[in-house]
Amino acid sequence: MAWAVVTFDGKGTWSLVLTEVHKEGEILHITNPNGTYTVNADCRGSASLANTPFGVAKWEFVIVDDGKEVLQIVTGAPPPRGATTWMLKKQFSR
Repeated sequence: MAWAVVTFDGKGTWSLVLTEVHKEGEILHITNPNGTYTVNADCRGSASLANTPFGVAKWEFVIVDDGKEVLQIVTGAPPPRGATTWMLKKQFSR
């Protein structure tokens, strides 16, 4: 299970504050302002996050519901531990 706050600046950079709790009891905290992203006209995009404990992490995503949600799947590091899918919900805009 994970809880995160993801902030997109509208200019191609993003930041992540994440807490993951694994079934084995491991707790992982990540604060990382080193993300980049792109979004296509059809609302598909990709994102990466440098300097994670596992190297560069990469995702593909699609923005849905008129920008209220983002469905995202891991496509690169961290090392495969099964499929990871995130559903992000817009909480507020700046």
